[in-house]
Amino acid sequence: MSTKATFTRGRRLAIGLNVLVASLAAPLVGGLLIYLAFRPEVRRRVDLTARQSFTLSERSQKVLGALSEPIDVFTCFRPSPFNESGGFSPGLDEVIAAIANHCNDLLREIELRSGGKVRLHSFDPNQTGHLARISDLSRQIGEPAVNVAVVARGDRRRVLRLDDLAAYDAGTQASQQVQRASLRGFRDEEALAKAILSVTEERAARVAFLKGHGERGLRGGQDQAGLAGMSLFGRALIAQNYELAEIDLAGGQPLSPESIDVLAIADPIRAISPAEVESIVRFASSGGRVLLMLSPSATNALDFPLVDQLYGLTRAPSAICQEAQLGEIKTQPDAFFAGDYSPDHPIVQPLRSKKLRLHWQETCSFTPHTRADAKEVVISQLVWSGKEAWLDLPGENGRGNRVFDPASEQKQGPYVMAVAVERRADGGRAVLLGSASELDDAHLDSAPGNRDFGLNVVDWLTSREQLISIAPRPFELNRVDLSPAEFRTLFLYVVAGIPALALLAGIAVFWARRN
Repeated sequence: MSTKATFTRGRRLAIGLNVLVASLAAPLVGGLLIYLAFRPEVRRRVDLTARQSFTLSERSQKVLGALSEPIDVFTCFRPSPFNESGGFSPGLDEVIAAIANHCNDLLREIELRSGGKVRLHSFDPNQTGHLARISDLSRQIGEPAVNVAVVARGDRRRVLRLDDLAAYDAGTQASQQVQRASLRGFRDEEALAKAILSVTEERAARVAFLKGHGERGLRGGQDQAGLAGMSLFGRALIAQNYELAEIDLAGGQPLSPESIDVLAIADPIRAISPAEVESIVRFASSGGRVLLMLSPSATNALDFPLVDQLYGLTRAPSAICQEAQLGEIKTQPDAFFAGDYSPDHPIVQPLRSKKLRLHWQETCSFTPHTRADAKEVVISQLVWSGKEAWLDLPGENGRGNRVFDPASEQKQGPYVMAVAVERRADGGRAVLLGSASELDDAHLDSAPGNRDFGLNVVDWLTSREQLISIAPRPFELNRVDLSPAEFRTLFLYVVAGIPALALLAGIAVFWARRN
């Protein structure tokens, strides 16, 4: 019986041509994939870090999107175990290396997201070819270019040092005790965004806080009345390239829209003199921008001439109360989360879209009145309490009891806690908040939206609507500190316990199969 040949000449020729075509196509396909991988418009990166530390915030992306000219960023890091005073600090070189790696990785992401408008130049002091460039950079900034990141546009430069890019402890070494250097967290995205703004904007907007009447100050800690300061909010403003100042009108300091971009008044509890009130009203009616925070305990000196007559609002000085439950804990009636936001105002749109909550405490409400001329004054209600909220009206003793009584004159909400006002005649703007508590040091980070809300308010007042968004946050590194006994226990579990369990499981399987 004859058998038919499996590999005929034609079949062998077809197989050979197939191998030849595949061999030629493979490098072409590989080259095409490599080409596409290096195209910015096609390439996609995935941030797999637990804290998404290389994912740029919305505000940083808006800063990059607004660039009209190229920005150069020069970095030069030299890890060393010696601190600035020349003393030996164990572990400092590891800390500097971690800061350098994080900063350069973040800058590569910024370079990609900016479409090439931000150009990274990373110099290595250990490469002889970079020494001339490092020397030239040192001459430009007027100091040794070591462990710095320099953001430059033309002749304008901003130098960022290690303590600008990260929070760390340089460590110490004494004759009897050694404390290793440690890294607490990174804040390089915030610092780089501020540096880019500082070299692109003509001047930093100036925010002046009124003082002299018991207002919340820019210093940390608590004041004599036991109220927290606003130092954290001040740092957040500085990180967005704002210049901060304090103004004392009683001391004769001038107040004009030309010298101050935003006047912030944070819960004055002592009386404001008529001359000072007149100066504030004159500033607001001549195109000035005002951030007015008045809690129920604030003075009423500004209620009629400023809140009522100029902005068309009535302030109810009674505290808004709202019962809330956080798990098994029942919160104080005058401390609660906001119920809703305006759907169309730029200040709160990012908060609404991201469903970020605001925490308020000891807050009063605002109501637009019919005397306001809608053609001249545009009032936008920003934040409301929940529907179950009520105003804590004073009782016979002149104080409220923080308890809702359906039989009394108390009415349930929602109540307006934040209002934005635009004056079309003079271009003035104002944002009125029922309290400064949501921006003080005790509550700024107590809710996800407080910090962004405060920054968005100031951005809107200074007409920087293009930057209103969710801002970058410095984050702390989470570390687990184990005692020697705990470390030994963990070591036994990992090194001895898990292998022992695997061995016992193997013996059990072997015994079961044998029997």
